[in-house]
Amino acid sequence: MTVFKKNRKQLIVFIVLFSSGLAFSQTDSLNLNYNRKMFDPPEGIVTIDHDPKIDALLQAKIKFNKSDNENYYRIQIYNGPLAGAERTKEEFKKQYYDWSCDISFESPNYKVRVGKFKTRLEADKNLLEMRKKYSNAFLLIP
Repeated sequence: MTVFKKNRKQLIVFIVLFSSGLAFSQTDSLNLNYNRKMFDPPEGIVTIDHDPKIDALLQAKIKFNKSDNENYYRIQIYNGPLAGAERTKEEFKKQYYDWSCDISFESPNYKVRVGKFKTRLEADKNLLEMRKKYSNAFLLIP
């Protein structure tokens, strides 16, 4: 008992500090969500005002790109069964990964066509390179 009298102040301070930590250790999670919603900005509507000429320009660009995609030179590197076409495409993509490469079917054979060239000069230059590996390669004119 004498120990408690000597350390009475320290014991009271310890109990007060310990109990105050427990009193605030758990707060209501619903209350936290409510406070957070209170400070979030409200959702709104965004309106964009722009010149109608922009829409016309965009439509013209889309039309140009569609017509432009139809008028390009391609190189056909394979003509035969599907298994050979897939193998040829896979080999081609390993070496020329950034070129377009498509398999199309025209009865009775599958065809592997590569590249999209805007000018005949560019297509002929690449055709010469393709013929080193694909001897039957030829140019498709739009």
